[in-house]
Amino acid sequence: MLLKQIIKCASPQCQVSRVYAATVSSIRRASTTQSPNKNSATDNKGGDSEVDPLIFPVSGHRLSYNEYGEPSIVVRKERASIDEVKEGQILVKMLAAPVNPADINTIQGTYAIKPKQLPAVPGNEGVGVVVRSDPASGLKSGDWVIPATPGIGTWQAYVLGNNSDFIKIPSNIPLASAATISVNPCTAYRMLKDFESLNPGDCVIQNGGNSAVGQAVIQLCKEFGLKCVSLVRPREDFKALKAKLIGLGNSDTTVITDDELRSSMKGLRAQLGLNCIGGKSATEILRVLEPSRTMVTYGGMSRQPVIIPTSHLIFNDIRIKGFWMTRWNSENSIENRSKMLNEIASLMSTTKFLPPEHKFVPLVKYREALENTMKGYTGLKYIISLE
Repeated sequence: MLLKQIIKCASPQCQVSRVYAATVSSIRRASTTQSPNKNSATDNKGGDSEVDPLIFPVSGHRLSYNEYGEPSIVVRKERASIDEVKEGQILVKMLAAPVNPADINTIQGTYAIKPKQLPAVPGNEGVGVVVRSDPASGLKSGDWVIPATPGIGTWQAYVLGNNSDFIKIPSNIPLASAATISVNPCTAYRMLKDFESLNPGDCVIQNGGNSAVGQAVIQLCKEFGLKCVSLVRPREDFKALKAKLIGLGNSDTTVITDDELRSSMKGLRAQLGLNCIGGKSATEILRVLEPSRTMVTYGGMSRQPVIIPTSHLIFNDIRIKGFWMTRWNSENSIENRSKMLNEIASLMSTTKFLPPEHKFVPLVKYREALENTMKGYTGLKYIISLE
C-alpha cells in the first residue's frame, strides 16, 4: 500500500519517491538468490510493517580513500555491501551529496576533523531516503534525512547508522536544496542570528559575496529586512555577477568589488561583518563597522591572516569572533537544529531561498567534481548524484 501511494504522488519530488520504490524493488531483485537472513524480514524489529520485507545483503558503490593525499589520486570507487540492519539502526539510500572544500581538506588530512580510521568514505553533507527504520527513531521509510553526525560518509549508495545519526527534513524542497541545506545555509543563518541583535534596516557587510554562504547571506538578509553589502573579487564578468547577486536580494542589496569599498561606500556603517577571505579584505570590513560591533570569521580563502588595526580594538571596541558550523551542531540539541532546518526549508519550498548554481554529476564521474572543486572560484557547486 505504501509503495503504491508513493508512486502515485503528483508532487515535484515524485522522482525521488520513485527512486525509493525502485530501491526497494532492486534490493529484492538483487537478493532473490540469497537465503533469508535471520535479521531480515519478520525478525527485524526495526522494519516498517507497511513495506514488504527487504532481504540482505544490499550493495552499491561508494567512494573511499586509504591514505591522505591528493583527492583525485587517493579517492577510488568501490562496491560495498550491508549484511543486516540491527535494532537501533537505520538504513538510508543516499540521493545526492555535494563536494565541499571541507571534504577536500579532510581527504588531504588538513581539516580540523579527521576520520576515526582509514579507509574512510568522504562526505559530510547530503540527503537520503530512509529504506529501513527503527520505531524508536521517529523516522519511517520514505522520510528524507540528512546526517546529524560529522564524518558519516555521504559519498556512497547506502549509509547504515544509528538512530541519532540522522535528522529528518521536509521532502517538498528541490533535491539540490536538500543536499546542501546543512552547511552553507545554516552557517549564514546562525551568523545573522547569534552575534548581533539586528533589526530591520541594519546593515551586514560581507566578503566572498558570490560564495555559497555569501549567496545564502544575501537571501536571508532579504527575508530579515536587512541591508547587505557584498564584496567580490574584480573579474571580467563582474556586471553579470553583480546582476545575479542583486537578483537574490532586496532593494537594499549592494554588490561591489573589494577595491571599490573605500571610494564608493564613504560613510557606510555596518552593524555586522562576515569574513571568509582574510587578509586585506577582512581589514577593510573592520574599517566600516560601527563601534562595539562584531566581525565573524568563518573561512580563510586567501590563506592570509586577519590583521586587526590596534586602534580598532582600543578606540572602537571592535569584537572579533569565529564560527564553525560543526561546533555549533555539537553544542546544540537535535530539536534546535530541526527548528532551524525547518525554517530554512520553508523558505526553500517557496523559492524564497535558492540553492547555489550547481551541477549534478554521477558517481562514476566523481573526479570531475573533485578536480573542479579544488580549482575554486568556478561558480558551481558540484553535487554527486547517487540515485
